[in-house]
Amino acid sequence: MAIDLDNRAHRVLLAIIEDYINLGEPVGSRTISKKRGIDVSPATIRNIMADLEDVGLLVQPHTSAGRIPTENAFRFYVDHLVRVRDTLTDAQNFEANINPTGMEVKEIVREVSRILSNISHCTSLVRSPRFAETIFKYINFVKLSENRILAILVSRSGMVHNKLIIGDEELDTDKLTWMSNYLNDLLNNLTLMEVRRKIIKEMEDERTRYNELLYKALSMSRALIEDEVEEELVIEGSSYILDYPEFTDVEKMRKIFQAFENKGLLLKLLDKVSRADGIKVFIGSESNIQDMIDCTLIASPYKREGRIVGSVGVIGPTRMDYARVIPVVDFTAQLIGSILDEM
Repeated sequence: MAIDLDNRAHRVLLAIIEDYINLGEPVGSRTISKKRGIDVSPATIRNIMADLEDVGLLVQPHTSAGRIPTENAFRFYVDHLVRVRDTLTDAQNFEANINPTGMEVKEIVREVSRILSNISHCTSLVRSPRFAETIFKYINFVKLSENRILAILVSRSGMVHNKLIIGDEELDTDKLTWMSNYLNDLLNNLTLMEVRRKIIKEMEDERTRYNELLYKALSMSRALIEDEVEEELVIEGSSYILDYPEFTDVEKMRKIFQAFENKGLLLKLLDKVSRADGIKVFIGSESNIQDMIDCTLIASPYKREGRIVGSVGVIGPTRMDYARVIPVVDFTAQLIGSILDEM
C-alpha cells in the first residue's frame, strides 16, 4: 500500500490500532494523548486522525465517537508497523502438550490444530500433507483370495492408502512379492506425483510391453496411485470466535460458521499459502470469501524434507493480536515440519 506517513502519524496509528486490538472499541484523541511516546496535544492528535481518515486508514462510526482502524489500516500495520513478540512461552506450552511418538500423520495434524487453537484463542486450521506431494516409501500387494488383491501404498510421512484390486488372473504370493520389490526399487525417493509420471512412462516403454508380469505390476500400482484421495482440512476451536463481541450479532455468527463449513473455499485459500514463502496474512476482503469479510486468516506452509506438503493457520477477527499470533503460526509450521522429518 503506497501511503506516505510521517513518524508522528505512524506512532498515532500504531497506538490506535493496538488499543483497538485490546479493547475492540473506538479510540479517542484524549486516550492517545496519554500514551507514552506520543507527546502531542489532543487537538494535534485529532488533526492527525482526520488525516488518517482522509487516506482511508481510520473511520469514525459515530459523530461523537473515536476512530477505528479500517481493513487498509490493518494491512498497513501488518506490512509496516507490527512488532512481533517473543514466542518462547507459547513454544514451551506447545511442546509440553504434544507427544507425537507413535502417532499417525492424521492424529498429529488434529492434535496440532487443537493445541494451536487453545494457544492462539482463534479458530485453527491445518491442511494435511498432500498425498500427491509426499514421498513414496513402499508399496505392497497382499493376496486376499484367488483374484482379489489388496494394494497398500505408504508414503514416507506415514500416510497410508489402499485399494482392493480385482484381477483377471490368479497371482501367487511369490509373484506379488516380486512385483512389490520391483516397484519399490523403481519408485524409491520420488514424490507420489513423480511416481505417477514414472509409472506412465514405464508402461509406454517397448520393453515393458513384452514383460507381462512387469506390465501387470505397473498397471496395478497405477490404479492405486490414480485413485482419488480426499484432502483433509482439520478445523478446531470454532467457538473461540464467539469470545469477540463483534461476533455476537446472530447474522455475523451465521456467516462465520457457514464459512467454516465450506471447506472447499478454505482449501483454495490455503492453496495460495502453499505457493507462498513464509507467512501469509489475508485481512477481511483479501480472502475473497464473503462470509469472512470481518475476519483475518494468518497461515503458513509447512515442509517435509524441504518440500511444502501442507499449511497451517488461524482465523480470528480483523483486530486479532497480530504481534503474538503471527510468530505462533510461524512456530507451529516449523514444528509440524520437524515432527514429519523425524517420522
